[in-house]
Amino acid sequence: MPASHQTAEGARPRRRADAERSIARILDAAVHALTTDPDASMAEIARRAGVVRATIYVHFPTREALLEAVTDRALAEAAAAIASAQPDRGDADEALARVVQTTWHTLGRYHALVAINTRQHGHAELQAKHHGVLAALQPLIERGQRDGRFRADVPAAWHLSMLLALMHAASGELHAGNVTDADAEPALVDTILGAVRGAVDDGARLGRWVRRRRRPGGPPRGRRSPRAAAASGSAPSFSVAATASVRPR
Repeated sequence: MPASHQTAEGARPRRRADAERSIARILDAAVHALTTDPDASMAEIARRAGVVRATIYVHFPTREALLEAVTDRALAEAAAAIASAQPDRGDADEALARVVQTTWHTLGRYHALVAINTRQHGHAELQAKHHGVLAALQPLIERGQRDGRFRADVPAAWHLSMLLALMHAASGELHAGNVTDADAEPALVDTILGAVRGAVDDGARLGRWVRRRRRPGGPPRGRRSPRAAAASGSAPSFSVAATASVRPR
């Protein structure tokens, strides 16, 4: 084999490695830049990455493509965090608490990105982007429903949608400075557990009570509020946050 051909063959892996390192630097720089300025320009991201702007455009033709790549990285890290939390170990509620805590820690440097994606994308788009992450959590939710630890009167997909919405809401509150990280994490864990457990029996009874009132021929509407009915004993009292806190062992 000619020496020139061998040299060319050996140069290809080095170029790929150089390109991968360049992409990693650009993605890291984008995360840091967006944390301080959600509208950070490509030029600013290039400056932080230590590359010329043309180098960014080689890998990411548009700012939207760069944001998509950063989002893909964040979701990959979230999926890895879920797996590391061992969602199939222990009781379902303890496993979910462990998963939420681990994922929240991973989300730490992506709160600005969550805010950008929430602002730019609708519900269907966000669900599609998070499909892999939600699919990884579905067996845990379904296990909790079978075991009677999570409400089974609503689909697992409902629980997953609420979990995603609550994670994003907590991220938004933290990013806006309305809550500290020390307060956000336990509040998020308790709220998610309260939502999926829903005081399982009371939550199921309340759901049936609401559906009965919506059926033709059911009790007349408008006479009493659910709170008044609950006080009189004709409907269960229910609060998504009124559950005991569960911490992973």
